[in-house]
Amino acid sequence: MTNDGAMKNLTAKTPRAPRPEVDVHDADQADVLRLAARMRDIDRREIWEMAEMRPYDAAVYSVASSRYSRAIYVNGEICCIYGVGTDEDDDSLGVPWMLSTDELAKYPRLIVSLGREAVAEMKELYIALANYVHVDNAVAIRWLEWLGFDVEEADERDSRGENFRFFWTRKSPERILAANSHESREACDTNTRNCFATDYTDETD
Repeated sequence: MTNDGAMKNLTAKTPRAPRPEVDVHDADQADVLRLAARMRDIDRREIWEMAEMRPYDAAVYSVASSRYSRAIYVNGEICCIYGVGTDEDDDSLGVPWMLSTDELAKYPRLIVSLGREAVAEMKELYIALANYVHVDNAVAIRWLEWLGFDVEEADERDSRGENFRFFWTRKSPERILAANSHESREACDTNTRNCFATDYTDETD
């Protein structure tokens, strides 16, 4: 014998959580101020060790030096500002960046989905993307790997030293050839290790 009431309770559908309200827009001064006041501790540490900059100054500089920058809000709270700039020595290399608040970690699937869209957009503008992330920035490292970046091990011989890990990704050879008339193109990060020199003339896939 079964208790029909109990079975109905067991089989009743669990109400779905409401979808978060997402707002993505071009970053402005108000976004910078909100982000700087609530920036994650590891991001504060990262920008200080990399450039000796305070949160507000780092956010202002990042936005001002970028080709574009956008703020992401979820349920009315700022999660991050991200953007991409052009390497000063190689205009085929983009330098992606992101500064975030603790809100970011509350919506991992959403942020990964938005991040993949953002990386795809950046790859429309550049052959390769590269930057550095602090070795202790575990959330950012995991997020970068989910987005398809190669995150190298820290190397004390690197220009950034042993506290930073170099990360990078690039377009597929087919997309590079489709976008450029030359069969061979360099995408070199001359500020780091010149590791993007590539020759696609032998690619068959």
